[in-house]
Amino acid sequence: MRQLSEKQISSIFDLLPYKLDSLTNILGQTVCFFEHPTLGGQSPILVHIEENGMDYMCVSHFYEITEMNEFQDYQPLLIEGKIKLLDELPEKEIKCIVESVKAV
Repeated sequence: MRQLSEKQISSIFDLLPYKLDSLTNILGQTVCFFEHPTLGGQSPILVHIEENGMDYMCVSHFYEITEMNEFQDYQPLLIEGKIKLLDELPEKEIKCIVESVKAV
């Protein structure tokens, strides 16, 4: 997934993108899905996570949010300042995340 800069994120929000849906991922982060404000459905879904007053956004590989909502492997996670899908992470990192979630 292509990460966007602060300037790009600000420009997108200035255009008031349409919010398609949101979910809470396994880390408890609120993930919002937006349609691109000028390209609409012809562009992949934009994924946004706000944490500690900072906005993070990326362009997903998906044109529909169904996969990201229904399949836990495709849930976006904010890790070390980057939005990643669970299935993109190394097995060792996934185990640490799952264990930390179980501990809570």
